Amino acid sequence: MRLSCVPMQKTDLGPVSAIERVCFAEPWSRAMLDGEFLFDHCRAMALHRMDGSLSEIIGYLFFHLVPDEMHVL
Repeated sequence: MRLSCVPMQKTDLGPVSAIERVCFAEPWSRAMLDGEFLFDHCRAMALHRMDGSLSEIIGYLFFHLVPDEMHVL
């Protein structure tokens, strides 16, 4: 097994949305997650667990970069 943290793609939003629903009482909607891609100052990372040819998203991070700061969402 290997872990890899890579820039998130919009195609990752299905698994990310599923994680949101399991982990949070008031999860962000798929539309809210998708909307973050519209902001130039937003970055998103996906943590993949890879086992052979299989890859599964097991975590993610959204953050905003502003002058001299990073805001973790």
